[in-house]
Formats: sequence, structure tokens, C-alpha cells
Amino acid sequence: MYFDKKSQFDWAFGLGCCDALSLLLSLGLVRWLQAASFLPGMALGPRASLLFVLVAAWMLRNSNLYTWQAFTRKRATLLGLCRALVLAAAAVAGIRLFFFRGHDREAALTLEWLALFSLAILGGVRWLYRQLTTRCLRLVAMQRVAFAGWSPHLRKVIEAYRGEMGSFHVLLGFFRGRDAAAHDEAVAAGYACLGTLELVETMIEREKVTLMLIDKQGLKTEDVMQIVEICSRHFVNVRIIPQGYAVLATKFTVRAVAGVPVINIRGLAFEHLQNRLLKRLVDLVGAVVGLLLFAPVIAVAGLLIYRESPGPIFYRQVRLGLREEPFRIVKLRSMRLDAEQSSGATWAVEGDPRRLRIGAFLRRTNLDEVPQFWTILMGEMSLVGPRPERPEFTSHFRENVPHYNLRHICRPGLTGWAAVNGFRGNTSLPERLRYDIYYIENWSLLFDFKILFLTLFRLKNAY
Repeated sequence: MYFDKKSQFDWAFGLGCCDALSLLLSLGLVRWLQAASFLPGMALGPRASLLFVLVAAWMLRNSNLYTWQAFTRKRATLLGLCRALVLAAAAVAGIRLFFFRGHDREAALTLEWLALFSLAILGGVRWLYRQLTTRCLRLVAMQRVAFAGWSPHLRKVIEAYRGEMGSFHVLLGFFRGRDAAAHDEAVAAGYACLGTLELVETMIEREKVTLMLIDKQGLKTEDVMQIVEICSRHFVNVRIIPQGYAVLATKFTVRAVAGVPVINIRGLAFEHLQNRLLKRLVDLVGAVVGLLLFAPVIAVAGLLIYRESPGPIFYRQVRLGLREEPFRIVKLRSMRLDAEQSSGATWAVEGDPRRLRIGAFLRRTNLDEVPQFWTILMGEMSLVGPRPERPEFTSHFRENVPHYNLRHICRPGLTGWAAVNGFRGNTSLPERLRYDIYYIENWSLLFDFKILFLTLFRLKNAY
């Protein structure tokens, strides 16, 4: 909820009332049209019709359709409404079939008409309500925003507020903290300075500030406490960015323990037993299919590798997996046998002279990776996840890249979100880690399938 004058205008409650009215209107309209013979004969009784309305209302309530982001985005709203109404129609059909043995073509057709008319009326009423709401919010819930302190994190928050609140806010400027460099960065970013921290109370009164954003990273504890106290005296809402928020940020929840607010990190989706089993099942099927499909490729590539460089056709290397457990990956050998004899462990680079001629092709097409389906079958890797790294590199990254070890809380993958976005090999580690953490936070089977699909077209930097 981005508009804190909820006592004056509760848009979400009003939206819920509009949805309930729309469902009842659609039910009444369908029954009237069928009674007037404009639609095929009614085969759905009043109780089943009312059950559809109740199930649809429950589906809508348990979706993301009552957030400000979904409310202001037409496409997201339409897709969410479609999903909720189709599921409601399917649920009612299932209840009639399995509990009341009532299943016929006319009843199914009636449910289709109900879902269609509900979608049209809900969409229309929501559009009208959105037009009225935005005009009212500009009058009663306009936010006048100021912020204290400065950091890249705070800048992201301010930009997000701009995008999510649209024209319902006025960004006044910032109060300068103790860090002169941070002040210069904020001014360079185009934000006006409202003065020092000593002027907070004066400027709140003069500029009629309604929302204060505070970045603890740029302020002392006593400064934060003083600003919060001033805001409480002037009924100004406060949003505080905690230090260290950047990791697993979407999993933060706040709970009051003995009256003290405590920040928790909620469990990750893939940690749930049913999700682990489902992901493992997909891995097993994918590994078996992959080995069967690529067996001829492995045989032909192995023959070409041996002809160019007699010796093993497979290359085994120690990598770190789940919870930093070491395991051996198996790849088709793409470099000379003495590739690291003089240089030691090092990443491949573009035009790497250590590559075999066939190896250059294998690495460019990622066919050197296909024997890793065996590693997936053995449970040491997954189809999708952060790419596994060598211990020689990991020990250095752990000390120099903050939160690097978080990528080891899930199994490494044959492909991953960072890989399909071009962050593999000799690329930016912080950016690669950012993509890996995003994957960990937002895991779902659909996300895995999306990454597998993109792997066919977008893998880059395979030198």
C-alpha cells in the first residue's frame, strides 16, 4: 500500500466491493439472457451458480490483483482475471462431477458463459473504478516525499516509488547526512538538498512532508532515532531501509516479538519438500532424455577429439556444489592435455590458444557440456541453477565478493539465469551473483522451463 491516508480513501476495499458486485451482475445477466432464450438452455442450478460466484471471489482474493502494481497495469490485471475465472469454472465443474454426479454439456456451456461475462464485466468495472480512483487519490492521497541519507540502495527505492506511484507523489529532495561524498552523489543524480539533518523539523513543516525515506547506511543511529521522533510528532509516515537488505530482499518479513520488530527471511520455495521432489523428478527425466538424445553427438565428438589430440575424450574437474560439497563434472575435452600445466587454474578467454580446433566448436555450441547429464542423473547437479565453480576460484571469491556463498544453497545447474543473460566465464562476478540470487529467490518450475528454453538461443561468453 503506497498511499498512507487509508482512513480517507481505501481503494483496495472499494475494489473488492466492485469485484463482488461485478460477479453478481454477471450471474444475473447470464440467467436473464438464458431465461429470455438469448443463450442456450440453463442447466446450472441456483446453488451451483452461487458456488461459482463464491469460488471466483475466493480465487480473486487469493491472487495478486489487489496490489497497486497489478491494479495499475492493464495487462497484468486482465491475465490475472482470466486465470482466476477459468480456475473457478473448472473447480465448480469438478465439484459437480465428483460430488454430485452432475455433468452435462449445457452445464459446462453455462459455466463458460459465466466466466466470459464475468471477465467482461469485471474488466469494465475495474477500468471505470481505476479512472475514478486515480482522480480521487490525486486529491486526498498525494504524497510529498523527502529522504535522509544517500546510497545506491536508496536511489533504487526512490526510482521504484516514481514508477509505482506515477503522478501521485511529489519528490521534494533530501537531507544531507554526515558523508559529503554521498551528498555530492545525490546532487549529481538530480535531487535537491533540503538542508542538514538539523533542519528536518523546520523543512517538514514548511514543505508539508507526508513521507520520509531513511537510509540507515548513510546515517548514525542517533540521527535515525531523532528523525523518527520528529516524524512521529508531525504525523509523517516513515520508511526505513535496513542495512544488509540487498540479499534475499524479497523474502524479508517483519514480526513483532515482545513488542520489538524483528526482520526474518522467509523460507525459499525450492526448500519445500514437494518442490524439491518435483525439481528432482524434472532433473531425472531431463537427464535421461538428454543422454539418449546426445549419445551420438558424444560418440562423434569423442572420435574427432581423439584424432586431433590422442588421449582421454572426457575431461573431469572438481567443482563445488550444494553447500560447497565437492564433486566431479564430466565434459568433453576441448583443450590440449597440457592446457593448465604452465598457467595453473584459469578461465578460458576469447580466442584461447589452448583450445583444440574441434574444442572451439564444442565450446561455442556448448556441446562440451552434454556429458554433465550424467552428473545430473547422479544428483550432484540440476538442469537449472547457478553454474558450478572450481574450488581454486571459490576460495578467492568468498573473501572478496560479498554474499558469494549464497549461490551454494541450491544445486548447481547445467544452465542458469546468469548464464542465459551472458554472465559466465570471465565476466562481472557481482552481476553474475545478482542474477544467481534472483533465481534463488524467485525459483519456480515455470522459471526453470523458461531458462531451459532461453538456453537454446541466448547462451554467450562460452570461450
